[in-house]
Amino acid sequence: MTKRSYRLGDIASELGAELKGNPDTEINGLATLQAASPGQIAFLANPSYGRYLTETSASAVILSQSTADQCPTNVLLLDNPYLAMLA
Repeated sequence: MTKRSYRLGDIASELGAELKGNPDTEINGLATLQAASPGQIAFLANPSYGRYLTETSASAVILSQSTADQCPTNVLLLDNPYLAMLA
């Protein structure tokens, strides 16, 4: 089975998110901040997991503006990151 990938810019458009980073980044999976590897997207909705943000290997993170400055990778900004993961 071939793994499908999506451009980060397309994901941002679909979610109505503000993208800070490279829109051509390829995303092929979803993972937690702690378990993510390059090519995967993670999200931060619960502030208690914020300690993992600076060490994530995710290619992108969906989060709110309040934590965006701490993120070392591409960012999709949304008011409610948790709802984006339900879409």
